[in-house]
Amino acid sequence: MTRWLVALALSLNAITPATAADDVASFYRGKQIRFIVGSSAGGTYDLLARIVARHIGAHIPGNPTVIVQNQPTAGGLLMVNQLYALGPNDGTAVGVPLNGIPAAPLLQPAAARFESAKLIWVGSTHSEPYVAYVWHTAPAQSLGDLAAKQLVVGATTPGTTMNDFPALTNAVLGTKFKIVPGYASTPQMNEALERGEVEGIVGFGWFALNAQAPQWVRDGKVKIVAQFGASRSKILPDVPLMLDLASRK
Repeated sequence: MTRWLVALALSLNAITPATAADDVASFYRGKQIRFIVGSSAGGTYDLLARIVARHIGAHIPGNPTVIVQNQPTAGGLLMVNQLYALGPNDGTAVGVPLNGIPAAPLLQPAAARFESAKLIWVGSTHSEPYVAYVWHTAPAQSLGDLAAKQLVVGATTPGTTMNDFPALTNAVLGTKFKIVPGYASTPQMNEALERGEVEGIVGFGWFALNAQAPQWVRDGKVKIVAQFGASRSKILPDVPLMLDLASRK
């Protein structure tokens, strides 16, 4: 569980049936590739997609233009449903869904109208530990507190780590997270944390936190109370695992 698909891109068909680089270049020359992000502008997925989009065109034969569009409805589930059903299936549309999308047909069978195995999963930008962090004034300030005290945590939508991770640990490990879903993006959740609407965030990438709010980590505004995975990340050797709560039950 230490490797998470942070900005997983999917394409609904191979780039082209052609095998020769010249044919691929001929197909893409003058064309536009759309990266369709399943979250709002300004979030981690959006930022990563825009970084990749800025450079990847130079590495595709024919040097197509690459643009980024956002379709955050239902955590990107609608975007994947539409790509799966309608395409285009020629390599000019690439979805950038949230990392819970591959499991959506299992967890949300009524809403997910696609088969994950039939999508072409291109890759992810990086791997990082996922953490639970709390505001410095929150009632829970340690791993043990999470099982003893209620903590109000923000989330975007079901199917994302920030919703599913705390729901899972509540059911299995006895944590007392009160999940408040509905935020459009992680920047909105961070603003809610500053305003006191929520007290923490669970299931958020460590690199993403440092990219969006490095001053919080630097100034001690937030405390990392747990990390997810089967073993501690070398990046966070002193942060306990959420699974450590299992030994206390």
